[in-house]
Amino acid sequence: MTSLKQTQTVTSKINPIFGDEFQIAATLPLERPDTTKKNRKPISIHLSKVGTNTLLGCYVYTIIDKRSDKIYQTLLNNSEETLVDMTKKIGSLISKKFSTPSYVSLSGDWSLEDLMVTVKETIKFVDESF
Repeated sequence: MTSLKQTQTVTSKINPIFGDEFQIAATLPLERPDTTKKNRKPISIHLSKVGTNTLLGCYVYTIIDKRSDKIYQTLLNNSEETLVDMTKKIGSLISKKFSTPSYVSLSGDWSLEDLMVTVKETIKFVDESF
């Protein structure tokens, strides 16, 4: 009998060397996606600097077209452009790296200086969580 559970949710506080601490919650497929196949189970990520009781800043759904390697995104925005750019970047990188759809949301007060370290730490966290 196969298991009905197909995803896992992992959470952590990330404390980068350069930058502010943030919380991450990721819902991932149980197995690492095979990048040579069509993957339908999405990776969902939420990042927050202020915890769970905060307004949603930005939410991006990303898919990759394997035939052309193009990225397509849909955006729900209630924030500044910096947050939108960061959310779109993380979604693009996750979808490209794992060849799967992704949902990425951010909330809290993020700055342009947070961009590089947040993107790097988020990708690293997801990669190590499989």
